[in-house]
Amino acid sequence: MNPYYNQSYTRDQINVILNKINVQLFNVDGEEETVDIYTKFNIIDLSSGTRTVVISFHKPNKPFDYLFR
Repeated sequence: MNPYYNQSYTRDQINVILNKINVQLFNVDGEEETVDIYTKFNIIDLSSGTRTVVISFHKPNKPFDYLFR
């Protein structure tokens, strides 16, 4: 297990927090849909010596078993 993972939260604590995180989205048919999302951060070191940070939002494919990684 990576020592930087925060594993001190219980499953119930994680569920309480995640149940509060909802976003109203519209699916391809134009119907409003409430979904859970998670954010993914990628830090890319470029050959020029600069960094680019990419932040993306995703609908989870499986239940969360951690709060922060």
